[in-house]
Parts: sequence; structure tokens; C-alpha cells
Amino acid sequence: MRKSIVLAVLAVAIHAGVANAENQSNPVFDQIASDVAGKPVTVYCEDDWYPWIKSFEEDGLNGTFVTGFTFPDTPIVFVSPRQCETLWALHERQSVGTYYAASAIFTLAHEAVHQRGIADEGLTDCTALPLVAGLAVKYFGITETVTERYLVPKTIKRTVTVAKKKKTVTVRTTVQATRTVPNPWFQQLKVDTVSWHKAKPAEYQGNC
Repeated sequence: MRKSIVLAVLAVAIHAGVANAENQSNPVFDQIASDVAGKPVTVYCEDDWYPWIKSFEEDGLNGTFVTGFTFPDTPIVFVSPRQCETLWALHERQSVGTYYAASAIFTLAHEAVHQRGIADEGLTDCTALPLVAGLAVKYFGITETVTERYLVPKTIKRTVTVAKKKKTVTVRTTVQATRTVPNPWFQQLKVDTVSWHKAKPAEYQGNC
């Protein structure tokens, strides 16, 4: 109950000034949350640890481990500084490890699913879990496949002159070619997303 109270107070306080200095807003994040929720949702992307931690600290909670939260009756998804930093890096097409990328996108998807009116954490996490890969592709430019270069053995027959006599010889070499293969980053993102889900408390496991 106390946790719900402090989060509710924080939500109301932030909602009163959604455009304040700590909110590093991005219309793409809003679109992601809205698409997942099936209704207009704003993402409050916190970029300052102090107010985030302080708000939880007042109720004896460690806000460092809170990745995000929301309330169904308030169309705002609140995301922690750590997750927001990763979301912005993905948005700007910077190099991001799959471990943190999976956590950030999963957090946003999870809270957006809550905006559908689903309160149960297990059902919410199981609903958000399969959405992560698709969101990575649709909104962050991640490709499911990549072009890979590889060497192909090739045999070439050549005519050479030896002692004034022409002779056919076989030369074995390699040539470079390309092929389309599954994107290792994308594949690992899916693995890491499942890992994040399995690491959560029992009430988040659901039936997935």
C-alpha cells in the first residue's frame, strides 16, 4: 500500500509538469507506448536521478531498482533515467549492448501494456515479452537479418607455357561473396529479453 501511495504521489507531481527539465521527452517513445496501449499515452523519460530516487526514498524505497511505473487512469508511462538513457541511445542509432537494450524496450512495453487496463503483473509481462523484438525493428532500426561477407573456394584452369609447350594447370583460390544471415544482435536481444523476464519476481512470471 505504501509503495502505491508514493508512486501515486510521484505520478501526480510529475503529471502536473510533464514538460519540466527532468523529462527528456521523445515523440517516438510516445508513439511506441500509444501503439502498445491502443490509446494516446505520453512517456515521461526521466533524465535526472536525484528527483527519481528522492521521491522513492521518502517512503523508504530504493528508486535505483525501479525501472518504470504507470497507473491505468493516468495516460503517462514513467521511465527511469537508466532506461531512458538506453532508449535515447537506441533512438540515435548509437551502439548499445543487447542486455541493456532488451531491458529498456521491455520496460517501456511492460508499462504500456498496463495502460490497456491490465493490472496483473504476470499477464502484463507475458503480454509485453513478445512485443520487444518487433518494437526494436519498427522503431529503432534494428534489422532481423544482415549481409555477411564470406570466402568461396574456386577452381580456375589456366594455360601456361612450360619449356615452350602449352600446358593447362588448375589453380585453387577463393573469391569473396555475400549472403543474408540472421542478425546476431537481434537474436541475442530476444534471448536477453527472456532472461530479464525470468529474473523478475514470481508475480511477474505469468504463464508465458
